[in-house]
Amino acid sequence: MKKNFFEGIDLVLLIITLAILTAGLLAIFSATYTSGTDYFSKQITFALFGILIMLVFSYIPPRIIAKSSYYFYILALILLVLVLFFGKKISGSKSWFSVGGFGIQPSEFAKIATILALSNFLSSTDDGFRNVNKPVEFLKACAFVIMPVVLIIAWRMIWERLLFFFQ
Repeated sequence: MKKNFFEGIDLVLLIITLAILTAGLLAIFSATYTSGTDYFSKQITFALFGILIMLVFSYIPPRIIAKSSYYFYILALILLVLVLFFGKKISGSKSWFSVGGFGIQPSEFAKIATILALSNFLSSTDDGFRNVNKPVEFLKACAFVIMPVVLIIAWRMIWERLLFFFQ
């Protein structure tokens, strides 16, 4: 059991994160001051949710995150496929899920999941580093990035062409 609440948290990272978060909140407040507080209040909600997620993940041992990284990655790929069929179209792009009045982009989750899965893949050898100078290993590493990119960009383009063709 941790003795101190901040024991598992990198305080420098927390302070930098809070400084950037505060600057962003002030910018949004300033930009939307005359048009109401809807954007500002939503951003505060997202900020608090993000801080909560950061605190939760800071207490999860890195080995558990590493073991779960491939599951997060597969879930992200599934969400990217599902958003093509069940997503909400916002600003001409069908890349959002609407949950409780908030828009959620699976591509944001996919970025984090891809980074986790790729880093786990690259470090999953006996000596702790995979040799990406070998073509096969390099292609495997590239596949981790290419799959979500294809789902985000190419499938969306194909989907729009198919919709145009069948309408």
